[in-house]
Amino acid sequence: MNLDIKVNFEDLLKGIDEFPIYPIVSRSMKETGMKTEAHIKNTINTFVNEKGHKQGVDSGGFRDSVHMTITDGGYSFTISDGVPYGIWHETGTKSHWVFFFDRRGNLTSFGQWAMRHFSEIGFTAVGKRGKTLKKPSRDLRMEVLRKKRGMKVKLSKMQPFEKGLQNAKKIAPEIFSNTFGDIFAEGFAREIKEL
Repeated sequence: MNLDIKVNFEDLLKGIDEFPIYPIVSRSMKETGMKTEAHIKNTINTFVNEKGHKQGVDSGGFRDSVHMTITDGGYSFTISDGVPYGIWHETGTKSHWVFFFDRRGNLTSFGQWAMRHFSEIGFTAVGKRGKTLKKPSRDLRMEVLRKKRGMKVKLSKMQPFEKGLQNAKKIAPEIFSNTFGDIFAEGFAREIKEL
């Protein structure tokens, strides 16, 4: 006894042609965008500068502001950050002076950073003969910041968005292939079932 199976490929292609493309593309773009956003945030979380210091996350404001938006009716996505200093993390900076206080005497965002990392910027500013002070109060911290006025800063080139884009180029073909492959496989299974 012979078992013959006949699959009409033209019918299969016709079925796939009739399948709405928009949901497939939209689903694939959303998945690519979400994975790219996650990759960017992971790059920020794990970034170590050339001196071996973890530089990516302090308060988490930059990382937490990164968000993905589906655009063009689901055919593309945009990933943005919501902080004014994000560009400097992306491209890096030369060594430059940054003030702790603005003209009105209020702490700048860098001054707030300095308050959180006071031990790193010099207890010795108010210590006698270079001796470091034991955990000073907030007022004493402010006194040190006022004495120092600011400090030189250099940010390393982190490039989380560039690295995210490179990763998207790698993962997008696989995501689209899987999505379209699944649809193709479903259509093939349907044709076989109807025999």
